[in-house]
Amino acid sequence: MKKYFLLFSFMLLSSVAFAASTAYQEQTLERTAAVTKIIKAPFTTNFMGIYWPHLPNFTYNKNFYVRHSSNGKQWSSWKEVLLMTEGPDENHEPFDYGHLIYTKNANFIQFKTEKVDFSKIKLNEFHFVFIDSRKPPVTLTKKKAKRSIAGEEFVITPRTGWGADESICWKTENPTAQESVTHLFIHHSALNSNIPHEECDDAIRAYLSYHVTTHGWSDIGYNYLACPHGMLFQGRRFSVETTTVDGKEVVTTKDVIGAQVSKYNKGTLGICAIGSYMGEVQPSQELKTTLYRYLLWQVTHYGIDPLGQTAYTPAGAKEAQTLQTILGHKDAPAASTECPGDTLHPVIPLLRTQVAERLKQPPPK
Repeated sequence: MKKYFLLFSFMLLSSVAFAASTAYQEQTLERTAAVTKIIKAPFTTNFMGIYWPHLPNFTYNKNFYVRHSSNGKQWSSWKEVLLMTEGPDENHEPFDYGHLIYTKNANFIQFKTEKVDFSKIKLNEFHFVFIDSRKPPVTLTKKKAKRSIAGEEFVITPRTGWGADESICWKTENPTAQESVTHLFIHHSALNSNIPHEECDDAIRAYLSYHVTTHGWSDIGYNYLACPHGMLFQGRRFSVETTTVDGKEVVTTKDVIGAQVSKYNKGTLGICAIGSYMGEVQPSQELKTTLYRYLLWQVTHYGIDPLGQTAYTPAGAKEAQTLQTILGHKDAPAASTECPGDTLHPVIPLLRTQVAERLKQPPPK
């Protein structure tokens, strides 16, 4: 009987320092077997990722699924592995990546494929990344940075507030400040939208580790993140410039080029809504309010018309494209994704209108 091989690569990520070591386990499965054997995780994991060799001519449409269990008896529902299309402009990765999956307290996983003809597709390995991000590498600070938008104050949680592991970031380069910003992208993380509020910082640390340790990026890809409970977080590290004004040092922080929409990062910012906004899952009012305040802040800061359309030339392209200034990840013509989900994406026109209407009003006294 014909058989094929799946090489299961287990990426072990420490919950404290995110130091990575790699172990490989090879399993032989019959070609007709669509479901793997139960795989024991190397430690109790709260997030996991999956990646596999790049398939240039393969159309992803509900092909890969994973489920998880704490005890090997009671199992979650099968969760679709959604293709991740974030990345730096010069992205030439040999692998395709799935978005992180929230597993809470998983000790066992199982993986299956559907609608994949292995006689036509050369796909012989999947790599599983297990992450436990529940213990931050630093003591979290309760300080929040205040920002003012159109005369209204709001707060943003800095990297020290969610426990960014600075020791793994920007080892070979420095953050590049944006010269100007013309477009604002909205994402979703494709994680479980019912994630408890106290675990939202765990999710951001998991994404930082996934982007840096697994993908090899310098930092988390998103410039900002918003949780379904209404918190706004700084994502990618700011660029810091020090100047002297009247004999005094003035420190200025600037937004930097991210890795949030491959080929669309220069001159754009990306905010990621923590959660998966697919199917019947609706964005909370707290999330929508936070996105509104973030957009109001950025269009005011950069002089962007929230209802406008502006030319943008993607990296490597010869011709410019006309894009809405506030848009979803899926609105980038070169992006093959459903991000930010079929229930959050329809909210974007309303956000544009709300921001535009607020700019017409005088600031509060």
